Amino acid sequence: MKKSNKIGKIGLVLVLSSLFFWILPPFLMPETARILFFTLAVVLMLTGFILSLIGVFKTPKKLAIISLVIFFVAIIVLLLATDLTY
Repeated sequence: MKKSNKIGKIGLVLVLSSLFFWILPPFLMPETARILFFTLAVVLMLTGFILSLIGVFKTPKKLAIISLVIFFVAIIVLLLATDLTY
């Protein structure tokens, strides 16, 4: 029977869904909706990061590591984009 790391999978899904909420709203929505969706994206991303961090200590680790990499790349892009706009 194959082992499954459900916490790592949930962390990956949360991080990917937060990217959707983070990237899509600036192009399609008014300012108030952008703030709401950005807040939702931050909450989802932090929750996914915590779950992925927990999932790294279980086996198999692949999806948890992938979601941590996506998280750190998204944070770097966010910091660079913020630095370039101000």
